[in-house]
Parts: sequence; C-alpha cells; structure tokens
Amino acid sequence: MSRGIKLTLLGIASLILGLYLYFFERSGFLIFNNIGSEKVLNIFGKLAYNLPSFLHAFSFSLFSIIILGTKRKWILFSCGFWFLLESAFELGQLPFFAEKIISLGFSRYSFIGRYFVYGTFDLLVLLAAFLGASLTLLLFSKELRIS
Repeated sequence: MSRGIKLTLLGIASLILGLYLYFFERSGFLIFNNIGSEKVLNIFGKLAYNLPSFLHAFSFSLFSIIILGTKRKWILFSCGFWFLLESAFELGQLPFFAEKIISLGFSRYSFIGRYFVYGTFDLLVLLAAFLGASLTLLLFSKELRIS
C-alpha cells in the first residue's frame, strides 16, 4: 500500500473519530436534543470537547498536502491554513469578535450566529488545533528537510 493511501486512510479514520465524538461523546449535539439524552458514551471524557479541533487541523492538513503536493511551501501552507481557520472559529466566539460577526448581517439566531454568539471560547481548543497541524508537519518532516 502506498504512503499516499495510508495517509488518506489515516485522515479518514481521524474524521470518523471526530464524528464519533460529536455524535456520542459531546453533550448538547443535535441528535441528542431530539432523543432526550445528554450523551451515550464517555470514553474520552473532557478530551471529547478539544479533540475534534486536533482532528480537524490534522486530517484537513493531511488531505490538503495529499492534494496540493509535498513541496515545502504546500506543507507549510496547508498546516498553517487549517490551524488559522480553526483559530479564527475559536476566537470568533469571544464576545468582541462575535458581535463584530453579527454586525456583518448574520442573525444571532442563524446557525453561524448561534455558533459565535453562544459558543464558548476555549484556549485548549487552540492548543489542540496547533498540535494537530504540528503532527501533520511531523509526518512530513522528511519532505520539509529535502525541499
């Protein structure tokens, strides 16, 4: 099996783990509001709230590199982009930024508005995203040294 296929499977497995966390470990997710249960399992405990950001940054950086190529610039771009995007969504939950986003015309009751206005900023989410992007950099450390 080629390295590209192995990395693709690793990225897919990461996203599947993320879906598991959203559906079965995090309270307040839509599916549980409909069936009246807070959560079904508690394997990851408090990590269930930060691990998805790690998995997003890791897997989407991985997929981007697989698509764009393994040149140094694409590796750095991919990891940096996904870390910054995760960070922007987390920082957007700070009241100052949330109000700025609402002032752009989003209703505070729309999906995006609710995410930013009623979301809770967590510094550990930023750390998780940083570690996810860093792990991807580590996986491509050989390519970073060569190019």
